[in-house]
Amino acid sequence: MLATEKDEIISFLKQKKYYSIEELRDHIEEKYHVVYKSKQSYYEIMDAAGLSWKKTEKSNPKKDETLVLQKQEGIKNTLEDYHDAIESGEIVAFMMDECHLLWGDVCLYVWGRTNEKIQVPVKNEKERQTYYGAVDYSVPK
Repeated sequence: MLATEKDEIISFLKQKKYYSIEELRDHIEEKYHVVYKSKQSYYEIMDAAGLSWKKTEKSNPKKDETLVLQKQEGIKNTLEDYHDAIESGEIVAFMMDECHLLWGDVCLYVWGRTNEKIQVPVKNEKERQTYYGAVDYSVPK
């Protein structure tokens, strides 16, 4: 493979955030009619393009950043509304946050009898509940 062809492939690889070896192999085969015997050659091209092998993480494609910012603004406004009471110590807001619980999250480890299954009734694993609130970690005076 020529150096200019390798540069073209590296430019191709920089167009997306991630690739599979199969995508790279197919691209090289279709465009340059080259198939390497060893995957090591593909690994070296990926490395030259600044790509590395890594574990993926989950992300929520339905996340709406606008709604998140609106909720954060609402929390900020609530803190401002109670500013005087917080300053005087009448109320305390140590931390405000949100938490999303999926019904499947309740299936964790618990202590139970060794000869019995521990079952938690779950109607719909897709159901979820979101909680917004404040936690007071302060020590009473």
